[in-house]
Amino acid sequence: GAATNQTVYVSSIELTKQVRTQGTKPTIFLASDSTVQTYDSYYQPQTGWGQALYTCFEGSNSVSTSVSSGCGYSQATRYDLPNLTIENRAIGGRSSRSFIEEGKLDDLLDDVRPGDYVFVQWGHNDATYVRPNRYVSSNDFETYLQYYVDGVTQRGGTCVLVTPVARRSYTKDANGTVSFQSNFEAYRQVMLSMGASKGIPVL
Repeated sequence: GAATNQTVYVSSIELTKQVRTQGTKPTIFLASDSTVQTYDSYYQPQTGWGQALYTCFEGSNSVSTSVSSGCGYSQATRYDLPNLTIENRAIGGRSSRSFIEEGKLDDLLDDVRPGDYVFVQWGHNDATYVRPNRYVSSNDFETYLQYYVDGVTQRGGTCVLVTPVARRSYTKDANGTVSFQSNFEAYRQVMLSMGASKGIPVL
């Protein structure tokens, strides 16, 4: 039938706060890009650091791995250790902005419980201005990071900012002198500033 304009009245709205209880062991969630993601075996030796993080913890010789539940992408991997779990939700090609816009942050926050940690590393793809679907200027970077900090904190977890993996480009002048620059320094500085001014842990 034809659409009609009508007045709709809402008689009441009821909000119920979701109660989250602490798990039997903490989970470290990783939200990031290809520098952190878990790769299928045929990519070896290419490895994101999130794929090897479990080796830094006691009981790594008895780790079991599985695909993370609640995620729609195969790179999301769960590492179960005796005293903690690592959920690597990192996926290549994403930025602080596109991870949110694709609903991946909401999916991650659905699973965060009190006592959990969320390590957030962005900046690498945020700096790709030729890709407007993921570009975030360093001036807007804090705004997007704050969504992660607030979401994790509201759920009783701890958000940890991880500065971007370093990439150094170089130029050579007419005399042949080479100079290097850190490509993501502006994004790194935003994280350091947030850590210092807001008391957010930074790695």
